[in-house]
Amino acid sequence: MKHIKTTAALCLALSLCSCSLFRKKADFYPSGPVFPVTAAASVPYKGAIIPPMSIAGDMIYFATDAGYVYKVYIHGHRFYFETALSSAPVAAPVIHDSGVFLICQDGMIVALNINGSPVWNITSPELPTTPLVFGQSRLCFGTDKGGVFSVELDGTIQKLCSLPAAVSSVRPDIRSEDLFAGCVDGKIYRISMDGRIQPIIQVEGKIMSHMTLDGRKLFFSSDTGLVYCLNLVRMNIEWKIDVSSRIEVPMYVTKKHLFVLSWNGILYKIHKRSGSIGWWRAVPSRSVYSLAVIEDRIIVSSMSPSLVCFEIDTGRQLGIYTGKNEFRSNPAWVAPYLLGHMYDRKENQGEILLLKKYVDVVLAASKTPPQMPNEEIVITVTAFGYYKPEYAFSFIKDDKEESALNPPDENTWTWYPSEAGVYTLKVIVSDVKFKLEKRMVFTIKEKLLNEQETIICMKVLKVLVKMKWIFR
Repeated sequence: MKHIKTTAALCLALSLCSCSLFRKKADFYPSGPVFPVTAAASVPYKGAIIPPMSIAGDMIYFATDAGYVYKVYIHGHRFYFETALSSAPVAAPVIHDSGVFLICQDGMIVALNINGSPVWNITSPELPTTPLVFGQSRLCFGTDKGGVFSVELDGTIQKLCSLPAAVSSVRPDIRSEDLFAGCVDGKIYRISMDGRIQPIIQVEGKIMSHMTLDGRKLFFSSDTGLVYCLNLVRMNIEWKIDVSSRIEVPMYVTKKHLFVLSWNGILYKIHKRSGSIGWWRAVPSRSVYSLAVIEDRIIVSSMSPSLVCFEIDTGRQLGIYTGKNEFRSNPAWVAPYLLGHMYDRKENQGEILLLKKYVDVVLAASKTPPQMPNEEIVITVTAFGYYKPEYAFSFIKDDKEESALNPPDENTWTWYPSEAGVYTLKVIVSDVKFKLEKRMVFTIKEKLLNEQETIICMKVLKVLVKMKWIFR
């Protein structure tokens, strides 16, 4: 009996497994930004943004050249705080659980709490030449005299070391408390928090401002237009590639690839292991704005009124949005909005642009009304913003509606109106999330006699007239 129960349980388990193996997978509805997009709202502010903007949940933080720092609640389309600074920041704010930190043009380092109120400020002993970066437990930056400084969250500042040349880039090592510092003389150093300096590599030209750490590899570039992959274990250059232009934008790393946007407006997909180019695409203009990688898409803003979206695998352009002014910062995604910053030079005013998926239906006929009965008329629907839409066609005449016999996945319907009259053609387009109805009025007129039919009718009429006189 026990053996029978065990066998039955085993069969049941195998049956359930086979069902799960062959069951049709649930359909996947695309998430993230889907083009085409349209402007849903905007939030104006003073001056031009100092890119990039930073995202924390549904809040964004940014500073402007007018000397303000903002925290904006995106879903409420309003400011959470607007704080004036002593001078314009030189870089975007650094966001931390304890507050917001900035470096200003006058050398002042400022800390604000989460409500935008000042907590402390200190003056850097040397002119900062890099943005603030956050390491394990402190802020760090480099200076024009080769100094590398750390700042505790309570405002305590300490000079870690002095390097032989001005510092152009600082990058914390997430695996330790060490820093990587790149200089204008082409050298990169590893610096510990107790000030020990370890030279790593030297290349031609100036190290550019953005170094990207990925595990045991450091990706960086120089102003000669070369992009490097440095192996931090072997301390050697694994590969380098010439993109013929300097890199002003942080490089973006995925599991297998590196995305690089050069100053001359070319976006590259580079294989991390070999350094070979997977694809490259031109963007509308030069760019100093961070890339936005969302799901399987990469979105690029440049010094133009256009945002461009590419498919990561193939580089195929998925869409473009063109606004009325120039974009001035990186794009970002805070569902359901794709965010961008535009700047109006004449008004010296920026605005956060909230873009949303464009959803609409366009109904068109192959012939213009009026038409004759029994003529073929093809009705075509173009749906924007739908995923695997279904179409339900119908027509209304004399307040009576009749559904068309048409497959739900076909966006065309061939109509043969049999009677004259005024018709209302209707389509309902729907998917899992959206449903929209569109109508069109179409007139079918009484059929007119052609030339031959008219001649016959005239002859018959003459005969009838003669017969009338005969039998009068």
